[in-house]
This record gives sequence, structure tokens and C-alpha cells, in this order.
Amino acid sequence: MRSKHALEKIVSWGLLGLALLIAVVAVLDEWRRVGQPSPGFGVMENLVVGIGGGERGGLEPFDYVRALNGRILTSGREIQAEVKRHPKGTPLRYLLIRRGQLVETEVLTVRVPPRQFKRYLLEGLLPGLLLLALGAIVTTLRPGVAESRLFLAFCLIWFVTHVTYNDSLATYRFSRLFLAAWAFSPAIFAHLAFTFPQRRTMARRHPRIVWLPYVLSSILGALIQMSLHSGRAAYTPAAVGASYWGIALVLLIVSLVRTSVAGGTPLTRQRARVLTAGFTVGYLLPVVGTAVEAVFRIAVPFLDQLWRLAILFPLAVAYAMVRYNLFDLRAVIRLGTIYSAVTGLVVLAYAGSLTLLNVALAQFELELSVSPLIPAGMASLAVILLLNPVYMRTQALVDRLFFRQRYDAQQAIERLAGAMTTVLDLNRIIQLITQTVNEVIHPARRG
Repeated sequence: MRSKHALEKIVSWGLLGLALLIAVVAVLDEWRRVGQPSPGFGVMENLVVGIGGGERGGLEPFDYVRALNGRILTSGREIQAEVKRHPKGTPLRYLLIRRGQLVETEVLTVRVPPRQFKRYLLEGLLPGLLLLALGAIVTTLRPGVAESRLFLAFCLIWFVTHVTYNDSLATYRFSRLFLAAWAFSPAIFAHLAFTFPQRRTMARRHPRIVWLPYVLSSILGALIQMSLHSGRAAYTPAAVGASYWGIALVLLIVSLVRTSVAGGTPLTRQRARVLTAGFTVGYLLPVVGTAVEAVFRIAVPFLDQLWRLAILFPLAVAYAMVRYNLFDLRAVIRLGTIYSAVTGLVVLAYAGSLTLLNVALAQFELELSVSPLIPAGMASLAVILLLNPVYMRTQALVDRLFFRQRYDAQQAIERLAGAMTTVLDLNRIIQLITQTVNEVIHPARRG
């Protein structure tokens, strides 16, 4: 079991480290693009005009770029290379296939402005890093738990989506990785709908059902990867994948709404409400808008602005972690806070005691005749004698300041225990227990 947990820890942190490396490379690539010529529209490596609100230069989503200045194209890299040969403002002639029709158009070349790099940092990198940080926190504090693994997978997939989106339309270093993450994103949504924040009845009765969405994502992902260089053939699997993406997110939100109303406990319902708000405000409109562009091949107004809302989701998750103990992190944080505070106090007490003893011995001019082990031993003994009182007082202080609900519950139980030692009447005992339960747990009345 230990070896399994150790291997899982190595894999998790290896993936997190690899994600950071990808972020570094993607940021450097985006920085190098500043001031460089650009076609004036985002085009994928398979010559399909991008979706998701990126720059289009008057073209439409999923236009297929067939030729440039009369030369047949085979890859988006050829467009990028040709653009670099011309100064800013040069009109280039493109032959497009749009809904089965040939269309000729001209698009002026542009230079990538510095503001585009700043937008990437705020709208692409920052949400990705916030998700990565949340995944790292949950992995550290709750290792070896199924929901922690699922959340880490969600964070990694959306990290890749945010951080490598620009790359998929210009540099093509991480094109296959971006498309793979996009293909598996709806499977993660469906998995969350089945199991988070509480497991659905269907998932309890049929545990393997949570893996069916991954089978569909694997098929779609394989088709998209195979059609990466085949142009028009990429439309059908991409459109199906986009529909699957949007539907899976809607089902997840519906599942969370249901849990927020009929969850097993008040805490579960509160968690579901916060997550519902996070997914709805942060992802619903941009994901559905992008799916509409992919399926109907029409531009959705202000879609690039809608994607800025994505940063609200990691903020909502962080709030749920702190306020409603999402992933049950509060107990771990509490112990870590207590032990850190006690360790710091012990170190300070030991160093202070040792210093004071040495100063005192020096005042009596005993430093030459007394072994240095004596003050060290005396300081150690003092720390040992004071360790338990320091721990208890620190625990009480931490609970009082940061975990008030737990502290109040403990105080209420202690009062109940004290009262029951002097009460012999059964009805009075029942009344005291009921009062304490209502005070501590606040049970919902149904009826």
C-alpha cells in the first residue's frame, strides 16, 4: 500500500512539474511572437480557422484554408512561414472552403502587439496556474483519495486548455496535447456529475458507468488526432466533440443544482451551491458559446470577453475549500497550523532558554568551569516540561481564531458532560442532549 501511494505521489508531482514546464515554454513562445508578423487570424495546424473567440480577420469559425496566394497548403505552419516573409499590412489572398463552397478573400498581415501577450498572461496563464495551484494543494493535503485524483485530472486538463490555446492557433508546439485535453474535458465533466460532491445513486449501483464517458472521449480524441492534418475531415469529430463538451457541462451543472437542493447534508448542499455558481458563471457561457461556433460555424459575439470569466471558477473552488471544507481539508489544515505553531514556539523557547542560561552562567563567571552540555540539557528539560501545555494552549488558540465552529462544538460537549454529572432526572438529561445537538449540528427539520 505504501509503495502504491508513493508511486501515485511521484506521478502526481511529476505531472504538476511537467505542467509548469509546459507553461514556461508556452509563455516564452508567446513572448517571442510579440512584434512578429501574424496572418491576422488564428488558424490551427490542420488549416481550420480557430473557434473560441480568437482573432479571425473577417473569417468565420471552421473555415478551411485551402490555398495561399495560389499555392495549395498542407499545414498551418506554411501560412506562418509565408506571413513572416511580408511586412505588416501586406494583403494575402486565401482560398477557403466555407460550408462546402469555395470562397476567396484577402486578409492583411499584422504584427502581434504587446497587449496580446498581456492578455495571454491574464486570461490564459493566470487561470491555468490558479487551477494548477488548487490541484497541488488538494494532492498534498488529501493524497490517495479518489476525489483528489479526479480534481487533479480536471485541473491538469483545464490548465492545458487555458495555457496552450494560443499555441494551437499559431506556434503548434502543443497542438496534439491541446486537442487531447479538449477531447477529454467532457469526460471529466461527466465524471464529476456522477460523483461530486456526493456520489449519485446510479454511480453507486453501477460504479463502472463513470468510465463510459472516457470511452467516448477516447474515440473522439483519436478521430481528431488522426484528422489533424486532413482539413475538412476534421469537422465532424470536432463538431461532435464540441456538442459533447457543452452537453456534459450542462449536465454537470444540473447535477450540482439537484445536489444543492436535495443533498444528504446541509454542508453538501452548500458545497454544491458554490460549485454551481463557479461552473455557471465561469464556464457555462464561454463553453456553450464555443460549442455553438464549432457546430454551427458562426461567430458568437463577445466570446473572447466571456472567456475572461473562467478565472472565477478557481476562485469559487478556493472559497468552497475555506468556507465549506471542500475535500475535507479543514482538519488537515488545522493540524498543520497547530504543529507549525508549536514547532516554531518550541524552537524559539529552546533557543531563548539556552541563550538565557549561557548569559546567566556568564554573569556568575562559570562559563569556563561548566560543561556546555549542562545549559543545553537544562534548556531541553524545560522545553519538554512545557511542551504539552504549549501544545494544548496553541490548539485552543488556533481553534478559537480559525476553527470557531469546532471550538464551540467542543465547548458545548464539555458543558454537557459537566452538567450530566450532577443531573439524575432522565427527562432533564434528554433535554440537555437535545439542546447540545441543536446547538452543535443544527439539524434540518423535515416535515
